[in-house]
Amino acid sequence: MRKIISVLITVLLIFSLFALSVNAEDSQVALLSGSQITEYTDYKAAFNEAKPGDTVMLLKDITLYGNESLTIGSGSDLTVDGNGYTIYSPYCCFYVPGSSQVRTKLTLKNLKIDCTQVAGKHAVWVRGYVDLFIENCDFKSSYDGILVDGVYNDVNVKDTAIFSENRYGIRTGNCNTLYFENTKVESSAGSCIEVLSGYTPGAEITLKNCDFIGNGNFCLWCQAMTKATIDGGTYTTYGNDNKPAAIRIEGSGCDVTIKDGTFSCNQTSAVSLNSPDNTSKLTIEGGTFNYTGGGAGSALIAGGIDPLTWKSTGGILVISGGTFVSNGSDAVVNVGNDKVDATLTAATFTNSGSASIAAYSENGNAKVAFPAGQKTVVYPVSEPVTTPEQTEPVTTPEQTEPVTTPEQTEPVTTPGQTEPVTTPEQTEPVTTPEQTEPATTPEQTEPATTPEQTEPVTTPGQTEPETTPEQSEPATTPEQTEPVTTPSSSSGKKGCGGFAGAGFVFAVLAGAAVLRKHRII
Repeated sequence: MRKIISVLITVLLIFSLFALSVNAEDSQVALLSGSQITEYTDYKAAFNEAKPGDTVMLLKDITLYGNESLTIGSGSDLTVDGNGYTIYSPYCCFYVPGSSQVRTKLTLKNLKIDCTQVAGKHAVWVRGYVDLFIENCDFKSSYDGILVDGVYNDVNVKDTAIFSENRYGIRTGNCNTLYFENTKVESSAGSCIEVLSGYTPGAEITLKNCDFIGNGNFCLWCQAMTKATIDGGTYTTYGNDNKPAAIRIEGSGCDVTIKDGTFSCNQTSAVSLNSPDNTSKLTIEGGTFNYTGGGAGSALIAGGIDPLTWKSTGGILVISGGTFVSNGSDAVVNVGNDKVDATLTAATFTNSGSASIAAYSENGNAKVAFPAGQKTVVYPVSEPVTTPEQTEPVTTPEQTEPVTTPEQTEPVTTPGQTEPVTTPEQTEPVTTPEQTEPATTPEQTEPATTPEQTEPVTTPGQTEPETTPEQSEPATTPEQTEPVTTPSSSSGKKGCGGFAGAGFVFAVLAGAAVLRKHRII
């Protein structure tokens, strides 16, 4: 009997140990609440039962299904420790709606998130009044890595990698503060960070020792009212025709300071400043700025026609340090127009192009303080710049009539000229002040008479005056208002007045012969 009881106890112990082992293998997460640790086979239960200050730790990879998200309620204070595991999500992985009534805090660490199965989903989405801390994580998303929506969000990211397949690494709007340190962000389509802001207070961005790679877009795109500080790191853009810079500053009221770092782009420029109302400011205290594309391009472009908006822009540029390098044909630093207020006191410029610094001026009033010892040039803008909307050329205020070339068809007369003077190209005669009718050409059929001839002379037997073959009407005197044929006719024919004189002589001789025949003389 004792032997049977012992066997039963042994079987029960073995079964209990097996059950515990199976339960441990099925646990997905553990909930750490103070000193208490509770394992859950259903991760949803752990998140639902978590209280402010608790930690949910992953014990294995987790897969979300359908439109499922891990929603963090307003007022929560939760830490999610990935413990090196991955959450696979076809939708938005973490969704934090937030509330203006109470702040929500979420900390993500040692966690991998993969949201690449379905296009258009974020790894993390916060929507206002949220404190988000991310450390030692790895996010992959088909859309935005982190979408910071709404206002008054505070985002702090360290030692993390964020990759976006089709959109932005991080996207944020107004009134948000973002800090990134030792973080790698790579985007295959959109910018690594895009700041969509348009009113005060704008977003505030700090980048420290980060590694940003923009494949076809900007590393940092600062729009209106953005304040940004960059201190160290590498920022490289492999640009295209629409997004030609590693750091782009546009809109009104931006204030960007670069203390250190390496900035490179293979199209147009490494850094561009394009402020439509000239209020955005770029301050460079150090760093290296490389343009690597060859051809037309610069390490830095400030102002001019914005290649993205096709509008004339300006800004405030202050350079007190740094190294600017370009292998392009343009100047290393290019100041696009008189709208830019530029002060350059100290820097190193290396180029294979035309100059270290070039300033383009519409009216000769370029506001550029050049550093000493640098090859600089100021170009006047001699040709109007046509934007896509402009279809008519721009004229200066002094220009009211077009200036004709030497091929003009209107002749010029001198005050004392009595005969028209034509240029070789002249096709119309010129009327002198005394002349009331234009002079005729050599083809004119009206003959000219000598001043002495007023009536044709006839012989006694002649009833009609004789005319030469060319003469059809008697010529007029110089007082007549009919045109006078010039003797220098280019046709080679003699004037009709010569034939009239010959007729007169012939008539006199014929009359004398008649009188002599009748012995009158």
